[in-house]
Amino acid sequence: MAKIEKFEDIQAWQKARELTKAIYAVSKNGSFARNFGLRYQIRKAAVSVMSNRCLSVDDILDNLGIKRDTVCKWISERNMP
Repeated sequence: MAKIEKFEDIQAWQKARELTKAIYAVSKNGSFARNFGLRYQIRKAAVSVMSNRCLSVDDILDNLGIKRDTVCKWISERNMP
């Protein structure tokens, strides 16, 4: 597995970037080009997929109602890094 040093290294972000490029290319022609509202909305939606960041570990634990200490203990019991 490749080491992730910045968000651009995440494969999901790369795929979202490709999708955004494709949507921009398609939406500059035809009926999209004439319908400014629709073009704006579809482009904004594509960019938002790329812009959304993942939740932090603490956010996920809060949503699940699990304490961080519990996860750390579970990891150490299994000798995980």
